[in-house]
Amino acid sequence: MMKKIILSMVIVLTLGTALIGCGAEGAYKDGEYKAKGKSRNGEMNITVEVAKGKIKNIKVESDEKDNGILDGVKNVLIPKIIRKQSTEGVDGVTGATISSKAILKGVDEALAGAKK
Repeated sequence: MMKKIILSMVIVLTLGTALIGCGAEGAYKDGEYKAKGKSRNGEMNITVEVAKGKIKNIKVESDEKDNGILDGVKNVLIPKIIRKQSTEGVDGVTGATISSKAILKGVDEALAGAKK
């Protein structure tokens, strides 16, 4: 019985170590990757910063006059993308669908050049 418990613990620790090691590497090449997005009121410049293989920062710049809508979208979407390390499964912001889609598409385009 004791041998089974020890063997189980060794297996769990080995798998855990392997999974942690895979996550530490990251899925992207380090650097800054740029793309453009088109919102309702103009063009956006999107810059994705990758460090240690992971998305560290996303900057969205626009000259658009949107009464703060774009700032709200950025404040919601960018943390979600960084947390998930992908745009997959990140929903757009209600009431700002076009800007949300533009940011998500721009991040995807920028990251296309960063994939290992």
